[in-house]
Amino acid sequence: RMLFEAALAEGLAPERIVEGLPVDVADLTHPRRRADWSTLVLLNNRVAELLGNDPERVRHIGDRMVQVPSFAFLRTLGRMLVSPVLLYELGNRWVSPALFPGLAPTTRTLPDGRLYVVGDLPPHLAPCEMFFHIFVGNLRSLPTLLGLRPATVQARIWPHRIEAHVRLPRSHTLFEGARRSVRALRGTNEVVELFESQRRDIEEGAAATLAVQGNFRDLLDGLPTLVMVQRAGRIAWVNGTLVTKLGWSRADELIGRPVLELLEPASRNHVERSMSVPLGAQ
Repeated sequence: RMLFEAALAEGLAPERIVEGLPVDVADLTHPRRRADWSTLVLLNNRVAELLGNDPERVRHIGDRMVQVPSFAFLRTLGRMLVSPVLLYELGNRWVSPALFPGLAPTTRTLPDGRLYVVGDLPPHLAPCEMFFHIFVGNLRSLPTLLGLRPATVQARIWPHRIEAHVRLPRSHTLFEGARRSVRALRGTNEVVELFESQRRDIEEGAAATLAVQGNFRDLLDGLPTLVMVQRAGRIAWVNGTLVTKLGWSRADELIGRPVLELLEPASRNHVERSMSVPLGAQ
């Protein structure tokens, strides 16, 4: 479904993509229908054929995919995150395996600040290099969910494997200000990730994905990055890493406190305005 939506934005109608293939548009776009890997390979290769097998044009489909209606839950997630690095980590650990069970990318931050992303397809699955080219488009467009410029991606692609180096765009002053505020308060170089709405908005927007992948809070609690959920300007939940790194003994010492207490006065107005923006306002 997401592939059809992205291809349509590039002028490729779904009916044209499936022409002559043993698949049906209505069946593939049904909300409860998930295409198997062999069908995805057929569709990806057909889209690539219609685009002249031009890898860059295929990657542009991946760019478009980040903005299609079926990815609304990911845009909601992006609206709630401060850190581009955390967005990639959640995308690779949560979204990719849920949408494409055969792909489980790993992400590592290199000393020069780039992200190193590796994804392998199991040997029993049919190879599909064009699928990886679409994935490159996803990787470079993820920062746009935070209102940033696209990332720069250098990728090496094999039939069953992708290795990509991702150079992230420079973050907004707001993001950097939030980082500095927390460092000044607690003497840590970690980042508090401020969520701008209730965790319920994620659960409602991505219920199907969560059902496949498991409990979202457990995922956040296991991240090495500091994470905070706020409701109406007050701390509703924090993960264990935040409690430890900011020097608290227990999570309940933070629950109910105003989020703005964690920020220096110069950053409070910016963060308060950001938290007050409705999720649908882009």
